[in-house]
Amino acid sequence: MPFFPAAFAFAVLALVAVSGPVMAQTATSLPPAKPGPPINFNPFTRNSITVGGGLAFVPSYEGSNDRIIIPAANIRARISGINISTRGLQLGADFMKPTAGSRWDWQAGPVIGLNLTRAVRIIDPQVTQLGRRKAALEVGGAVGVARVGVFGSRFDSLGVRLAYVRDVSGIHNSYVLTPSIDYSRPIGTKAFLGMSLSGAIAGDGYARTYFAVDAPGAARSGLPVFANPRGGLKNVALTTTFSHALGRSLLKGWSVFGSATYSRLQGDFAASPVTRIAGTPDQLIGAAGISYTF
Repeated sequence: MPFFPAAFAFAVLALVAVSGPVMAQTATSLPPAKPGPPINFNPFTRNSITVGGGLAFVPSYEGSNDRIIIPAANIRARISGINISTRGLQLGADFMKPTAGSRWDWQAGPVIGLNLTRAVRIIDPQVTQLGRRKAALEVGGAVGVARVGVFGSRFDSLGVRLAYVRDVSGIHNSYVLTPSIDYSRPIGTKAFLGMSLSGAIAGDGYARTYFAVDAPGAARSGLPVFANPRGGLKNVALTTTFSHALGRSLLKGWSVFGSATYSRLQGDFAASPVTRIAGTPDQLIGAAGISYTF
């Protein structure tokens, strides 16, 4: 991330958490627009690369009630049936090539990413006194399955996904497990609407690293001691995404898009003074930008 350092990486979380994966699955299934020369819309053979950028409106840390505006970017590629994509601050690959003619798309592949929770800009003065955290390198994998043609459309898609990553850098020494349900539906050939319901389950180490307040931290910040938060269900999130092509279809050329996410922290992640006093369990993320598909 040489161009935007930490701000760039943090912004990707807002921009592509859901919109990127849904967009890629839907766009490769759209029928051609007319007039114009024929285009290969076969989702199993069509190669493509999408590069996007824009602005994101995000909490300054997980649990914060302060918002900041930062740049954002994402890259997605489908090469010979293999998908490579960013999802939040994670880079993943899907090596399960779909079978032509099948309405089922099985997915499996590795995931690697950075966790920048409390490692970038923090506005709240009390949380600032608790200190920053180093970026955590997380490695794992994801599996899933999607069904194309579900609710009265040949090209809508409903899928489930389960991702697991674990810190390998010794920062929180824990894991994050993320199940999700994703639905997308094209609107004509130039637009689509996507929705996703997801949750995140984090381990005790994650809770202690990012949401604990020890006695020295309490003395510095004025927050009450919260020394041993427990892991479990971290948050539940709902995301909606809309995209519209500036050309004749989403399969090639310029598009504009926007997304909005509401997330609610749960359990000790919500009860922590970092959230309950200095911030809020209600997390809102918005993003808008432009992308180009080759």
